[in-house]
Amino acid sequence: MNSDIFIGNQTYWHLNACVGNNGWTGISTYLEGYQGATIAMLESILKKEDIVGSNCIFWTYDTAIYPILFSARHSLELFLKYQIDSINKLKKYNNPLKKELTKTHNIETLWNLLVEEINQLNDDRLLNILISFEKSIHEYNKIDPLGETFRYPYSNEGKKYLEEHSTINFKNIYENYILIADEMQNFCSVVDYLKLEYSTGSYTKNLSRNDLKKISSTLPTMSKWKDESFNDVRNSIKEQYKISYKELSEAINIIIYHHEFSLNIIPENYLFKTNPDILKRYCNGEFSKDALLKLSINDLILFRSLIEANETSSFHSEYINFIMENIYKDMNINSEIDFISNNYNRAKKLLTEKLNYNFIFQQKDPH
Repeated sequence: MNSDIFIGNQTYWHLNACVGNNGWTGISTYLEGYQGATIAMLESILKKEDIVGSNCIFWTYDTAIYPILFSARHSLELFLKYQIDSINKLKKYNNPLKKELTKTHNIETLWNLLVEEINQLNDDRLLNILISFEKSIHEYNKIDPLGETFRYPYSNEGKKYLEEHSTINFKNIYENYILIADEMQNFCSVVDYLKLEYSTGSYTKNLSRNDLKKISSTLPTMSKWKDESFNDVRNSIKEQYKISYKELSEAINIIIYHHEFSLNIIPENYLFKTNPDILKRYCNGEFSKDALLKLSINDLILFRSLIEANETSSFHSEYINFIMENIYKDMNINSEIDFISNNYNRAKKLLTEKLNYNFIFQQKDPH
């Protein structure tokens, strides 16, 4: 039987909501919805706004508390489940998540599972944020451990909920939830960034890309690695990050072949296969379109990839190789040559402002 209620409306199309497979609906959509609804309801009851509709006479402090706190608590549950799954997928070293663990509605259990995932990830950028609203999570779990307290007045065993409480203050709830909502958004933003960072593949079991960057700055230049002092530096790094010599060697190997980090230990380390003079001349606009067509396909793929990588909002140098190998590997030269010819300045901008490859433009022209 077709519904006359849960359908779109052609006349009032601007009031249609996208659901199901229409759009990018997922758990983050639900989280944002319940979070927004919580705040909207709280602000509505606090401002005592008149809402058109006869049934809204029931929108009072004593009735509004239940849908508001149900929505608030459910947003916390959604947040925890969403981030448990997101963090588990960041590293290839992480143990696969047992799906049955996240089927619970107990937010204390979910909280502990999230902390466990973060500890396994070993990235303190997340744990520092999480600590800020730990107390609130525990309080919501204490008053409503299974998500039933604000849905029904009685438990399945017939026990009345909230008998140990006589009043709950909306101002307290609002001020606390605004802080929680901000921290949840902050946490989600950091995780979204980490998804991009970890997707580069530059990490080890216990070291993040950010750790590798710091280590590259701590290491002396490679010319000094035969000095006795180098062993002291290695030991210091090993102790600081609590890793084995094997993992430290793995980290150093990543650094050596990294476009950005290697420059800290090998000044002017050039890792592209294209002749640096050809790259410099292209970036300075010295090639006509006809001259570009005489260069190798690999040179042109690099030029196009540098232009593309420059447009990414969160730049990581690993994107250059990814773009070269996955997007422009089989590039049609005729369809791209005009774009390559006209946008050399974008490639130069990436090299000088994002990749710190200024040294290729400071080298003397061999001609």
